[in-house]
Amino acid sequence: MRISSRVWVAVMAAGSIAFSSDALARAGSNAVPPAVLMQACRLVSGQTLETFYPPMPGWKRGTPKSETDTQEMVSRTTVDFDRGVSTISVELMDSCRNPNVLMMMNESLKQLPPVTPGTVVRHTTINGFPGFEEWTAAPGNGEIHILVAGRFMVKVTAATSDLGTLQQATVSIPMQKLAATK
Repeated sequence: MRISSRVWVAVMAAGSIAFSSDALARAGSNAVPPAVLMQACRLVSGQTLETFYPPMPGWKRGTPKSETDTQEMVSRTTVDFDRGVSTISVELMDSCRNPNVLMMMNESLKQLPPVTPGTVVRHTTINGFPGFEEWTAAPGNGEIHILVAGRFMVKVTAATSDLGTLQQATVSIPMQKLAATK
């Protein structure tokens, strides 16, 4: 997305954005200041994010916990799915492209987090979106993190399960519909 010179002048003249030309030059010519991105964002509520939970046949869904912070422009929802001793936890978050919220995710997409012995970490693409997965086979624990449309963060965690189940739960999230949400 490019913003025309005329728009930049109007925004800067209005005094609504403090963004140095030095920072803009480092970010590249297609960069859009964070304040512009967040102003244009309409936050998706935590309750609305609940509609994007994956279908999990044979699993018992717990009670979702959702929150929306309109001042920080962030919302999230979490829920656990249980089957026997296994648990799959799903967390969906709308960052409204807030760079402070996205910072760690973006860094992990560039360079994977440190690995502990017995753990495999690798980049992945799920439903067309970038992410990474971390899996420790011995206890059957892992996480998959996906960044949807540069805005929505998806985290699926498995406890005492297997990698295939974790991956299937993640793939089942309707990410294309989530990406289209405004």
